[in-house]
Amino acid sequence: MASETENKLMVTSAEGSGGGTALQVREGAEEAPEAEERDTRLDELRMMLEVMVRVRGFRVEDLLSLKKGTVLETVHEHSQDVPLYCGNTLLLWGEFEVMEQKLAVRTTRVA
Repeated sequence: MASETENKLMVTSAEGSGGGTALQVREGAEEAPEAEERDTRLDELRMMLEVMVRVRGFRVEDLLSLKKGTVLETVHEHSQDVPLYCGNTLLLWGEFEVMEQKLAVRTTRVA
């Protein structure tokens, strides 16, 4: 009785520098390839987020008279999420929250 040899092929894909997909075929691979390390260079990149809140009847005169502790009425209901932008791109929706005597925005959904 002849023994049969089993050949295993593993096909992996990787995105090429030109935007195309390259396929790599390896023989005899029994285990999954090691996970490639994730590129973390952008993890610490700082960005400015803007919370867009519409205020009823707000004029330049109101802006000039703002003082610490001034409360403004917005058109958003307390249960409505507010949009968070980076530049002109909507990234998130969130809700206002007070944390350690600072106003914060908690993320509720990703745009």
